[in-house]
Amino acid sequence: MMARGAAAERRNKDMQTQDLSVHVNILPCLHRHVVLTTTGGMHFSEGEVCDDIEEHLLCLDCLEYVDEEEVRARWNGTDQLPF
Repeated sequence: MMARGAAAERRNKDMQTQDLSVHVNILPCLHRHVVLTTTGGMHFSEGEVCDDIEEHLLCLDCLEYVDEEEVRARWNGTDQLPF
């Protein structure tokens, strides 16, 4: 009976020392640090030039791709955008 009690006590101690915290971001990101990322390129195919260039806005604070309207809304509609 003592061995079971000791094992249970050890499990409880292990549970208390583990980091079981959950990090929750309750404040929305303001997207203050946004960069323009470009992917793709220009290609020559069957005598014609074509491209598959795509541009996306990446917020460096939350690492999410955002659109310009979302950035403007977070910046309260001002014209002082970071790009």
